[in-house]
Amino acid sequence: PVFTQTITGFVNGEDAGSAGVAGSALGSTSASATSGVGSYAIAGSTGTLSAANYDFAAANGTLTINKAHLTVTADNQSRLYGQTNPVFTQTITGFVNGEDAGSAGVAGSALGSTSASPSTGVGSYAIAGSTGTLSAANYDFAASNGTLTINKAHLTVTADSQSRLYGQTNPALTQTITGFVNGEDAGSAGVSGSAAGSASASVTSGVGSYAIAGSTGTLSAANYDFAAANGTLTINKAHLTVTADNQTRPYGQVNPALTQVITGFVNGEDAASAGVTGTAAGSTAAAMGTGVGGYAIVGSTGTLSAANYDFAASNGTLTINKAHLTVTADNQSRLYGQANPVFTQQVSGFVNGENAISAGLTGMALGSSGATQASGVGSYVIQGSAGTLNAANYDFAAANGTLTIGKAHLTVTPDAQARLYGQANPVFTQQVSGFVNGENATSAGLTGMALGSSGATQASGVGSYVIQGSAGTLNAANYDFAAANGTLTVDKAHLTVTPDAQARLYGQANPVFTQQVSGFVNGENATSAGFTGMALGSSGATQASGVGSYAIAGSTGTLSAANYDFAASNGTLTINKAHLAVTADNQARLYGQANPTLTQTITGFVNGEDAGSAGVAGSALGSTSASPSTGVGSYVIQGSTGTLTAANYDFAAANGTLTINKAHLTVTADKQARLYGQANPALTQTATSSRAAPAR
Repeated sequence: PVFTQTITGFVNGEDAGSAGVAGSALGSTSASATSGVGSYAIAGSTGTLSAANYDFAAANGTLTINKAHLTVTADNQSRLYGQTNPVFTQTITGFVNGEDAGSAGVAGSALGSTSASPSTGVGSYAIAGSTGTLSAANYDFAASNGTLTINKAHLTVTADSQSRLYGQTNPALTQTITGFVNGEDAGSAGVSGSAAGSASASVTSGVGSYAIAGSTGTLSAANYDFAAANGTLTINKAHLTVTADNQTRPYGQVNPALTQVITGFVNGEDAASAGVTGTAAGSTAAAMGTGVGGYAIVGSTGTLSAANYDFAASNGTLTINKAHLTVTADNQSRLYGQANPVFTQQVSGFVNGENAISAGLTGMALGSSGATQASGVGSYVIQGSAGTLNAANYDFAAANGTLTIGKAHLTVTPDAQARLYGQANPVFTQQVSGFVNGENATSAGLTGMALGSSGATQASGVGSYVIQGSAGTLNAANYDFAAANGTLTVDKAHLTVTPDAQARLYGQANPVFTQQVSGFVNGENATSAGFTGMALGSSGATQASGVGSYAIAGSTGTLSAANYDFAASNGTLTINKAHLAVTADNQARLYGQANPTLTQTITGFVNGEDAGSAGVAGSALGSTSASPSTGVGSYVIQGSTGTLTAANYDFAAANGTLTINKAHLTVTADKQARLYGQANPALTQTATSSRAAPAR
């Protein structure tokens, strides 16, 4: 505060006014706004006080600093019904001098408190503030209350998950309430009202998962609020039955297509409208060899699928009936005057690769005929018969055959012949044999003539060919004629295999020694003649063989052709000089210097050679138009073959590059001097080089 002073000691009943006191004076102290609680001296002062009849002496007073006041306020808090109380923190306010609890030296602790417990209902409750054990040198404390707000706890109303088959109606959509606290349930928590879930899925909704929307409906409770959560309605596939159709077949036949029928569709659907895809066929253990009887056709769901259906298989029956066998009298023939042969019969119609034995055939049967040994030339019926034939898996039917009585036979046989592939056929002469009764062509009254023939032409390949015999116009009263074949042998024609002339460079590997084949006939070539195999020539020349000409030995290798044989002939390999590159070496120098020696490098040696072992003679240097005065940049160094020669090489020049780089100048700061306190002189520099005078 302002340190006022009181003047005492006046005499004669005077006061400051009547004593003529002039001037002013205020006390002072060393205490500041930040000085702690305690007592501090107020120094008295005479200041400028004066009076005619008085002098002045100062006396001290006391400044007492008391504790400042801090308010400890319980912080407002909130929680849900049924939860434990939070920690009741407090906030201290009222600090001065920019202090806080730390800088003010606040010690001790204090927490608020409340009568509310986890079971206390929704509402607002006092949090009693407390100064606890709080203390500070320069402050005292007063408590202030806060508020605890208890809000409703949250209950979740969850639609119960359900499932049904495609095509059925939805089940009752129930819900479950969770989240009760304090051991409560819907009854003890006073829940009232009702709520049920809902779903958009209908009887025709396809297989899949559909949301059941949760609902809080009219639900309410004093200490709870409600939130809805969805459940899931799972629509599963409806069941279709795939039933194998009943089938029949005879024994030994392949099974018929084992078709099936699908039943059990809902919502008025069929296979098409239900989107059935894939295929399925029944199966059976019965095979072509399975005997007569009834056999299960096992139903199958195969690859059948549909969005809203699954499939189960049901069996059918395959009935196998007896197969039919035909008993046919074998056709027979004999010459006039001979006895009848035994009239055998053939049973045909067996299935499954069976025969009479494997089919379990029993009994026997023979044909019969009215023809006798005296019957003339002609055709007679042989009656077929099933006799006593029997078999488990077959029944029988008879069929007739024919007995033919004919002329005796003469054989006309071509003489064997031979020629080369590509030649014309010779004349095909024939011999007649088989005369009976000691007869010959003359005594048998043989007339007419006949020659053989062949399908072989000049273009026919090597091999043996039939010469078809021919009865031509031959005729005799008591004989007929049968032609017998002879053989025409066509031998291979001759081809020559000649290596192609080749050339390569010294030091290279030999090329493939290809060959040409000549001597084809009938306008053929290698392709039309059906060449197979391969043949390459060979040579004694190696990579190290010098320039010159070398023999290529022909070879027939693995060459083959149906109509040809082969003979080899030689060719020629020419070895030419290999190529060496004479490349000017890249060089570099500084501007103003003389050109370096323009050397060159020879590359391209083969067979592990170098200039010495390859016998390189002569010399060559590159050249350039650049001189010491030519500016910085890149310049061509022209390569040169000069007088270079070598027995197995020729030479080609390639350019290099001369790079002229900048010359070097040294910039040196000039030495300077000045007096203390003066400004620095101009700081000049001198540029020098080994080839120029200093520059400033």
